[in-house]
Amino acid sequence: MHLLIYLFLIITVTSCAPAPAPEKLRLPEGAGQLIVKISGLRNHTGELFVSLFSGREGFPDDPDMALINRHQPITGDSGNIVFDDLPYGDYAISLLHDENLDGRMNTSIVGAPREGFGFSGNPKSKMGPPEYDETRFLLLIPEKKMNIVVQYETVGRERQRIMQERKSTGAESKSD
Repeated sequence: MHLLIYLFLIITVTSCAPAPAPEKLRLPEGAGQLIVKISGLRNHTGELFVSLFSGREGFPDDPDMALINRHQPITGDSGNIVFDDLPYGDYAISLLHDENLDGRMNTSIVGAPREGFGFSGNPKSKMGPPEYDETRFLLLIPEKKMNIVVQYETVGRERQRIMQERKSTGAESKSD
């Protein structure tokens, strides 16, 4: 009888034990260069403020939590930001076209951005910023290039796009 109780306890305890934690992704040793081309700027005023994050914490709004922050004056329709000797790893980028040089994203009364912004991976615009997982990328090679297209005021642009689609759909149905 004691043996049955002992076996029952062993089975119960082992079946209730938590599953072992998955091993963390093991990255190769090394470092690379990340070259970020920034395009789509609407003017040459202000500066680019680029934040490179190595985790979810603080992304995308808290530059104090970023691994690296870079400021660069705008000199043309596009710009390049280079991160040298960056350890292989998992990263995400957020950027701001700070047109008035006040160091922050200016918004309308309803919170719509008034200055340009962008993210690694160029996720589709939506209400609010993207999540880290939507913008993350791995640096695992000696040189990685990426392009980030700056976006401006998404609410008005989305409304414009919808109105244009309705207009073109209406025009097509009239011609049939």
